Amino acid sequence: MEDWKRLHQIPEIGFHEYQTSGYLRSRLESLGFEVRSIAGTGLLAALHGSEPGLSIGLRADMDALEFNNEDGSKTLCHACGHDAHCAMVLAAGAQVARQGIRRGTLYLLFQPAEETICGASAVVRDGGLPHLDGLLGMHLRPKSELPLGQATAQLMHQATIPMTVTFYGKAAHGARPFEGVNALSAAAETIVQVDRLKIHTDQSWSAKATNAHCFDNMHNVIPERCSVTFDLRAQSNALGDQLTQAVLECANQSGEKVGCRVSCDKVHGYAAEYDPGLVTVCEEAIREVLGDVAPPVHTLGSEDFHAYHMEGGIPVAYMGLGADLVPGLHSRDMRFNPDCLPVGVQILCRCVGRLLELK
Repeated sequence: MEDWKRLHQIPEIGFHEYQTSGYLRSRLESLGFEVRSIAGTGLLAALHGSEPGLSIGLRADMDALEFNNEDGSKTLCHACGHDAHCAMVLAAGAQVARQGIRRGTLYLLFQPAEETICGASAVVRDGGLPHLDGLLGMHLRPKSELPLGQATAQLMHQATIPMTVTFYGKAAHGARPFEGVNALSAAAETIVQVDRLKIHTDQSWSAKATNAHCFDNMHNVIPERCSVTFDLRAQSNALGDQLTQAVLECANQSGEKVGCRVSCDKVHGYAAEYDPGLVTVCEEAIREVLGDVAPPVHTLGSEDFHAYHMEGGIPVAYMGLGADLVPGLHSRDMRFNPDCLPVGVQILCRCVGRLLELK
């Protein structure tokens, strides 16, 4: 509980979790873990058993959220529970360290920048991850999904793909539009076409423009460059790829119609794909701690955790923990019942105990 209270007091944005990283490193080294940095402010801590065996990881995200205030200032706070995730993984590691590992290795991964959807990919690209036979994660859930005393072994995130399309035209005076190529016209045409998209599937999805910006901001200049950001959501990774391609085709067709060159920049947040064996381990651990396991929870939100499997090839499972969390994640007024923390710790410990041979 003290670790959570301390972490809650030092919220930091992605890739700037310096105090958080420093605090966690000190605590981990005091527990006997070998600790090194990964992906900038991230940490990878290892506790080796007496004999070789499986390598199992527990992952926690570290970063906080930044909110704009009416006076123009900004407020940082842990509105998504990452401080709780770090505290639970740290406490589980401490309990395993006290008991000792006979066979195998436990890794604790404290990951930066989950809120950017880029943190997990940065860890994979770092190249410092060892071979892992399994990686587990856990996230506090809103009360409407899971009340205190419940947990699910499968938190099913959707794919989230932020996609920025830029159109390059030709500037001209507003009195002579025929001498230019209006990038804004291509952007507007694309927005309309994306709104009219039809994809025949029984899976949930959405595609919508959420931001547009012209780089020539004078009223009497034909804009030569305009960017539109689309937020794409899809229930599966295959559908996410299909949706991305459909939006790009809309952009290319609109650009060609107006006479603009088109470029695209996107970040891929993957949908959940879990290892059945690890899911079974999580179900057994939850059942042992709580007596029953909640069914899979399908959420419209996303989580960069899934890059460990999709980009790193690591078998994964990700649990949801009931915490009586209100009014919701990413609200600056978010609060939860801290009685959930020891429950999460015990579930994580029992998962580790099923995968590694403890003393």
